Amino acid sequence: MDSPLQITLRDVPRSPVLEEAIRERAMKLELFFADILNCRVSVRAADQARHRHGVLNVRVELHVPGQALVTFGENEDARAAVREAFDHAAQQLQEYAQRLRGDGGRHQSAA
Repeated sequence: MDSPLQITLRDVPRSPVLEEAIRERAMKLELFFADILNCRVSVRAADQARHRHGVLNVRVELHVPGQALVTFGENEDARAAVREAFDHAAQQLQEYAQRLRGDGGRHQSAA
């Protein structure tokens, strides 16, 4: 990654274990696409007005050349929410890389 990983915790106590899980998952994303410009991850407690007490929302925002990819994960277990958000991010990165290579599943017309 060209710039450092940014992790923001909102209404969630600081957790070195959670932050390390985020760092590990962010590093693994580079296996899908090496040219990630930056990665921002925010973890916050779900809106209590929606009666989802204890649920964490994880938002992953990746900037790649020409595009921003945003994914979310939500779970009562922080690591599960991180895993969900990063699994979606990996899928989006794979699809983005395929589009760049031109093998996104579109049929080529015969010339």
